[in-house]
Amino acid sequence: MDSRQTYKTTLPKEKKTKQQTPIRSRLQLWWLKIRRIDTEYLSWVLLSLLSIASIWLLIYLASTVQNEPQIRMKNNSKVQVLDFDSYSSVVYSSDKDVVLFIFTTWCGHCLDMIPRYMELASNLSHIEDLTFAAIQPRDMPPIARKLDTRSFPVFYLFLRGQKDSPIRLDEQEITTEQFLQRRNDKFTYSK
Repeated sequence: MDSRQTYKTTLPKEKKTKQQTPIRSRLQLWWLKIRRIDTEYLSWVLLSLLSIASIWLLIYLASTVQNEPQIRMKNNSKVQVLDFDSYSSVVYSSDKDVVLFIFTTWCGHCLDMIPRYMELASNLSHIEDLTFAAIQPRDMPPIARKLDTRSFPVFYLFLRGQKDSPIRLDEQEITTEQFLQRRNDKFTYSK
């Protein structure tokens, strides 16, 4: 044997013994561990259920808003409710002036303006070169952005020959007399 090598001798480790606890206290400790695990598990389950319920609620609300029925104008109304496909043909391609009503179904003021707008359309129905239309901006976000619609209700007048620069109308102008009086300098119609 080489003197450089040293051998370590290891002694067996003594087993550490737990202090003996009475059975009753061991059962209490065991029960506390189970309760702690149960509360952690239960809180995880409750949070999971709450998350699932909130996701379900959001999906339900989103589907309700998307499937929200459009406000129907009266069947004999002179107002055309436009969709994305018919918008450009009615507003830009026609050779008529177009009064466009932009409204939302969640706006109470918009709902109050619908009868006034329909009354204006029926009072001016004798004018052949004038069309009344209505859109909901949630159906056509690009159009609402192009017209810079930030508040509701909004009324625009698209004059023939000047369709690229619509005239924004005030709510007070949605009566027959004021509408015709305010726009006499822009166009003249005979009854």
